Amino acid sequence: MVPDQAQLEAAIASPSNGAVDRERLYHRLFVVALVGCLFPSKVLAFGIPLSLSMWWLLQAGSRVSERRALAISAGLVVLGVFYWSVPREFIASNYVNSIVAYSSFLPVLMIDNRDICGPRLVHRMLAAVAVMLVVQGAWGIVQAIHGATQTGGFGGDNGDFVSGTIHPQLTAERAAGNPFFAVNMAIMLLCSVALPSGRATPLRRASLALGSVALVLASVMHVLVFVVVACALAVLAVARRGAPEAPRGQSRRLWLVIAIIAGLAYTVMRTEVDLIGSYVETAANVDALKTPRAMLLHRVTNELGVEAPWQPWIGLGPGQFCSRGSLVATGYYLGTNENPRGVPFLPARATSLTSEYCLPLLFVMKAATDNAIGSSEQPFFSWLSIYTESGGVAVLALLILLARIVAKLRRRAMQHPAWGPRAMVVIAGTLFFALIGLQDTYWEVPQAILIGLLLLKAMYANMMYGAPESEAV
Repeated sequence: MVPDQAQLEAAIASPSNGAVDRERLYHRLFVVALVGCLFPSKVLAFGIPLSLSMWWLLQAGSRVSERRALAISAGLVVLGVFYWSVPREFIASNYVNSIVAYSSFLPVLMIDNRDICGPRLVHRMLAAVAVMLVVQGAWGIVQAIHGATQTGGFGGDNGDFVSGTIHPQLTAERAAGNPFFAVNMAIMLLCSVALPSGRATPLRRASLALGSVALVLASVMHVLVFVVVACALAVLAVARRGAPEAPRGQSRRLWLVIAIIAGLAYTVMRTEVDLIGSYVETAANVDALKTPRAMLLHRVTNELGVEAPWQPWIGLGPGQFCSRGSLVATGYYLGTNENPRGVPFLPARATSLTSEYCLPLLFVMKAATDNAIGSSEQPFFSWLSIYTESGGVAVLALLILLARIVAKLRRRAMQHPAWGPRAMVVIAGTLFFALIGLQDTYWEVPQAILIGLLLLKAMYANMMYGAPESEAV
């Protein structure tokens, strides 16, 4: 007997269906990551991607995920043996440390998109995001107001007070909690724009309002600039003349987001906004050698390839030069010159090239006063880590992958205009993560990027393997 439509729908919705079970599991996985990455413990956050990946493998029963996990594990072993076998200095413990640092990408690579392509999953994830935006936004605003009573205004150093629950105290952390908070708020706000206008509940409106204000008050200028640039590029990539009203409406909403963020930033932090041009000019002027970033870029460009001729092609090996994994492994990144503090259970070691090129600049950064070295002048960032440790081949591969993702999303939106809104959001989020890799070693910090990666993956999966939502705007 052929089942009727009602029976088919009941079968699809049944908890016994593997795909639905995996969507529920992915939602639970995401909620754990959402809470854990915004919890005031960076150490806990580093354990989340590996723990959740193991949880998925044990609970999902996905042969695709199991095969991918085996392939990734085998590939990492082969890669480690390759870098160890080539005549050069290679510290195996630093390589392991680097793998843990980059573990945010493990669930993205391992989980099959076809297991999480349902539209309800995205809506449930964004419902959890709305709650978190309200909590983080409200507390971030309280922190900003308290900070303003100490600093006399909302601009400049006052942003150090705003870290949400990553640093829940009312004191300024003056560490990484503030930019990590800003990155998470930016990507959660960006993804929330993908919900249809018809779902504009009071909770959603409150989350967008509180989240936007807290993001601006966090005063992380590079995050605000990259959000605006990523949104503008996404709109240009997808929007076209003659498009249906739905994508055009979403384009207007994204431009509205850009205008609100830019307007608030200019109102609250006019001095910092006026200095953006000089920051960019200083960071880009490698020959001037006025900042730690310029010094390292100059030496990498002119000297590193001479000392290690293979480096421009295949790199020195993950964890062997200027990545966060390598710097943490030295003991001086988390500790002090007198009291190094490395990774538990792993010896504190550094390659000779790290000691020669990176540690002197690390000591300069740690010895500087709060305002002496800005974020744009710091020497270590993700794209440089990839180039120095994995070579130009890896950089080229990443650029090709980025272009393919954008092209696939754009093509999907062109074929099915109802997907235009989500395509813009996913492209903007992807470009945003690519851009923050030019600023700092964000790619190696699960507390900064894991939430956004899981959100973007679910949206991408829904676009590639799900049917367009009739209520998309």
